Amino acid sequence: NQELYLMQKDAKGFRLSSGCPPDYFATRGQMWGHFLPNWEDPAARQKLLRLNAEQITALLDFGHLVRLDHARAIGSRWAWSGNTSIPEPKGEEMPGPGQAYFDYLRQYFNGTLPVFAEDLGEMPQSARELLLANVACMGVVQFAPWGNGDDFARSEHNPANGYNRFVYAGTHDNPPTRHWFEEKPTDSARDHIRHVVGAADLQSQDAPRALLEYTLRSPASHVIAMYADILSLGKEGTLNVPNEVNDTFWRHRIPSFNELEQQLLSYKDVIAASGRAAVLAAS
Repeated sequence: NQELYLMQKDAKGFRLSSGCPPDYFATRGQMWGHFLPNWEDPAARQKLLRLNAEQITALLDFGHLVRLDHARAIGSRWAWSGNTSIPEPKGEEMPGPGQAYFDYLRQYFNGTLPVFAEDLGEMPQSARELLLANVACMGVVQFAPWGNGDDFARSEHNPANGYNRFVYAGTHDNPPTRHWFEEKPTDSARDHIRHVVGAADLQSQDAPRALLEYTLRSPASHVIAMYADILSLGKEGTLNVPNEVNDTFWRHRIPSFNELEQQLLSYKDVIAASGRAAVLAAS
């Protein structure tokens, strides 16, 4: 399937590589090394659209919705030329498939879109608007501007604004909420969190539950919790740190499924009170 990807080399012998521009996680950006899809060629585009739809169909065997990771590439993808040994590889925006991507999926799935979009990180405004116009996107409580008044009130990461968002306390790329609460927020931000969740003496070991319960009670259309937060794990529950290489990343294992089940059951009442019980039962 080489015709589906941009395989040609430039004058220096480098192929274009996938990645993302400088952002919160990586001040120099990230280079992932994958070939870029050849959306420019009409024949390749049709094959890629069908391939994407078939991949989504396969994933739906495991759930009723699929998250489109790095979905900004639908509107605009980041392309690197060079390799990681070059001090400053050149990066640029390139068009993605655009609205045609969502139009194809709607037709393929008989008018529905069984997906939501990861819209985090830096991207052109047009790419963000494309996602928001078609699918539900994400909010991450740790990214909310805690302690910043009006900015917090308007933020897409504030669960109160999550009407069409899948809201996480933190994702696999964030520290567990307990560890985050200990180290990341300023004192004024911690005080703001305590005020919002209604716990004036909130400490780090209780922060994951307090923020999850607050999010469950919010208008967020969906709430996703990491198991490290359900178990109130600290730094030891870290899954990944973007743009870093460590032999412990992605190797963490759930320490006790029995404890996880008991902690999940302890959320039963707040889930029912939030009106999410039917979703829990259906899934």
